Amino acid sequence: AGAAKENILCLGTGDSYLVFRLPEGRVFATDCSNASRTGLLNLDTLRWDTELLEAYGLREGFLPEIRMSDDCFGETTIGGLLPRPVPIHGVLGDSHAALFAHRCVEPYTAKVTYGTGSSIMMNAGGIRPRASAGVVTSLAWGRRGKAVYCVEGNINYTGAVITWLVEMGLLEKPSLSGSIAASLSGNGGVYLVPAFSGLGAPYFNDKARAAIIGMDRSTRPAHLVRAAEECIAYQIRDVVESVTEAAGRPLSRLCADGGPTRDRFLMRFQAGLLGRKDRFFDKKCFTAALHLLQCLDMQTGGVGDKHHIIPGRRGGQIGVLGVQQLSHAIPQGAVQVTAQGVGLQGPAAVGAKVVQVF
Repeated sequence: AGAAKENILCLGTGDSYLVFRLPEGRVFATDCSNASRTGLLNLDTLRWDTELLEAYGLREGFLPEIRMSDDCFGETTIGGLLPRPVPIHGVLGDSHAALFAHRCVEPYTAKVTYGTGSSIMMNAGGIRPRASAGVVTSLAWGRRGKAVYCVEGNINYTGAVITWLVEMGLLEKPSLSGSIAASLSGNGGVYLVPAFSGLGAPYFNDKARAAIIGMDRSTRPAHLVRAAEECIAYQIRDVVESVTEAAGRPLSRLCADGGPTRDRFLMRFQAGLLGRKDRFFDKKCFTAALHLLQCLDMQTGGVGDKHHIIPGRRGGQIGVLGVQQLSHAIPQGAVQVTAQGVGLQGPAAVGAKVVQVF
């Protein structure tokens, strides 16, 4: 209250805090994708919505400046770690970053992120789509001065269902669930509704509760494991169908990422439910990291396949791999994502630009 009275109060998202700290307090800004997550962004003007601010008793001066995702957010030496200041380019929400990293830059391309919960997001293009039941409209990113919209549905429990099996003593470790599910010829008529904390998209029912149905005397723990695996795919299918309905046409491409994509049974069952063969692969946090590097590439005129070299602190050099090289040559696990940025393990390190993943 005192800070508000003195007009020194700053209210922002996690990315705006890091953007503020990296340039040592000279910039207080966020990008439009993260701003949209607050629920206070006007999706048409890309400014803070004055009516909503008034309803919550907020002043626009308390909030970070909204910029395009590929804008420059100041310069930093990361507290003296770098020998000279470097520009900060590329700020984006995590799910939005995954969409971009999958190169879903054309309308009707989409991605599924499998994690504790799941996000299904479709690029809706440069025109704000009409409202549609079961999914929400948001900002995918701001690029080259223009907004790109998205349609999204979020699920509360996907990978967390497998964790629940471990907690209940039905599974020794999560990595075994796929092979156990595949060992059965069917689910034995057993189905799991994973509404442990209600249901997210497309139902949005916080009163729903979890249930296991279809058990009989022949039901074994393996059937519960299989039901858990299948319920993940069924939930994804429901949201993909809602996203497709919102689009008014079939998706042209659907990609997937996240730890559960290592589960062959789940990916095959999912593809069968959706009736399609798309890009399902496991790169963990790689997709979010790659987006930021692509953001740098497009903002700084294109790194391409050239190496950009800057002096190192101890007389060495820091080489920067081009985005095209990175996307084809980087081994799994070679990307490091920290609060300070994205880097490569080994002799090459991303040092010519500072990037962030949120």
